[in-house]
Amino acid sequence: MKLVYVSLVVVIIFIVGVFTFSNYLDFNTNTDNDTKSTEIEEETPNVDEVDEDLILVTNPEPNTVVDNPITITGEARGYWFFEASFPIVVTDWKGLIIGEGYATADSDWMTEDYVPFTATVSYDLPADTPYMRGYLILMKDNPSGLPEHDAAIDIPILFE
Repeated sequence: MKLVYVSLVVVIIFIVGVFTFSNYLDFNTNTDNDTKSTEIEEETPNVDEVDEDLILVTNPEPNTVVDNPITITGEARGYWFFEASFPIVVTDWKGLIIGEGYATADSDWMTEDYVPFTATVSYDLPADTPYMRGYLILMKDNPSGLPEHDAAIDIPILFE
């Protein structure tokens, strides 16, 4: 009789353990959580993925040697600007910011059409830089600070 009680307790403990473990696995692999995180990722655009219809840079061209200061010209849709300007950053090969400035609209920026812009940005390249390359990053001005309004274009450049 004792053996029956012990066997019954072992079976009950085993069933409770299996039930608890299966709920643990279901909790950690819940597809609803995965769906929610995917939806969040889709709502927040990657700043590197910019519709090429928003900004066109005529100078400098990608992978060309740039002077110091860099002269930047092109056209951007009016909503790329805020108060007739947008920020520009120059980074070294590691992504360290070595120069900052603003592009300014050369005509009325309060339109959805293309607006010509110009900028001159100086940079300080460290003398011990092992690679003479970097990026010119033109960012959509986003006074709201909301990530869904962020956008940027990265142009690979070479330093003298």
